[in-house]
Amino acid sequence: DEADLKRFVRVDDIVNDLQQAKNLRILVLDSCRDNPLAENLKRSAGSTRGAAIGRGLSKVEAPRGTIVSFSTQSGQVAADGSGRNSPFTTAFLRRLQEPGLEIGTMFRRIAADGNERTAGRQRPETYVSLIGEYYLNQKDLPVWTAIKDSADPLAFRNFITKFPSSPRVSAHTSANTSWAC
Repeated sequence: DEADLKRFVRVDDIVNDLQQAKNLRILVLDSCRDNPLAENLKRSAGSTRGAAIGRGLSKVEAPRGTIVSFSTQSGQVAADGSGRNSPFTTAFLRRLQEPGLEIGTMFRRIAADGNERTAGRQRPETYVSLIGEYYLNQKDLPVWTAIKDSADPLAFRNFITKFPSSPRVSAHTSANTSWAC
């Protein structure tokens, strides 16, 4: 109801608060934003010029060092899904568990999963304003450190099997094609 409007938080305020983080800032917005009050608000705003109240998420600029990920495109409405989580959150939680993914790759895979789960009706968007690469969930690093100087092809094959999305796999297999599986 209209009283709920008092509890809304401006995304711009959250983005400003994120600027206090020193390195990487990540804002993930999974909100259907199907505003049932949009028509009432438009009427109450009257013919005020520039009063645009619509459906969906507005575009948010990603300040330097920031990733902003939306569950769907600007101006569109995201699906709630049929289970506990939305299609976007389901994809996010799944991809977040993958070891050794570069963060841009992770969000591209989340977008592809979300698009697939909604049969193309929902296309997640991510704005990345980063210089350099950032890797999450690097469970592969201790294993890599232990085998990287090994001459044992089985050790590398086991590593590739256990960590297929690790950036170390592609770097190693391109440098040592004889170890490729």
